[in-house]
Amino acid sequence: MAEQLRWYEKYKNELLMGFAAFALLILIIGLALAWFFGGLSASTVGRVKAPAEISILGPNETYMEQIDLSYDKSEVKDGVVTLERPFCVSSPSEKFDLFLAHTTNIDDLDIKLYEAAERLQDASGDNIIKGIDSKGNPYTWEKISNMFSDDGYLNKKQVEDKLAEESGEYHSATFGEYSKVQENSEPLYWYREITAPKQNSEGNYVGNYVLVLSWTERVKETDIIYLIAKNK
Repeated sequence: MAEQLRWYEKYKNELLMGFAAFALLILIIGLALAWFFGGLSASTVGRVKAPAEISILGPNETYMEQIDLSYDKSEVKDGVVTLERPFCVSSPSEKFDLFLAHTTNIDDLDIKLYEAAERLQDASGDNIIKGIDSKGNPYTWEKISNMFSDDGYLNKKQVEDKLAEESGEYHSATFGEYSKVQENSEPLYWYREITAPKQNSEGNYVGNYVLVLSWTERVKETDIIYLIAKNK
């Protein structure tokens, strides 16, 4: 835990900037008495953060600045939005830490994070995800196992609670001594140690993953999600 806290201390300014901006958006919504994000439903933002030694990339190890969490009607079924967003991590170390931080405005936001394996292009099935990378090349992955569980949260008030602790080491690592943080803007931190399954031609270890988010479309709220990778 001490090592993780030191890491949060190192990057707390970037995190604070992101979450402070989110709190400002909520304030604007409240004052305007109107939905700041119009259209089909709640808007969400996915930011990718990674130290220089390790890279969070798109499928086929292509460049990706952020995970696009916009969606269309094909991703809505029975009033529930489900987004499947693939990414990979390239690391000089076989083992690395993967963090996910998110705010908690959307009450029924469900998060899953699958390990994925490459498959032939003609593969089919419920766990198959296909697309085109940023260079125009196709990819076909299979979702293997969900790594995300409540056990990985570092700062929940209680296991059954969806809110983060409003004080303590993780609050301090993000906001310092500032204490007037709206409860849903207090980020939850999730962590897992990852072992990459393969090496590429350059000798880096690579793992493929799929972030799956779902929520009820009628909910008019927004959350910020940070995906962060750290070398061991």
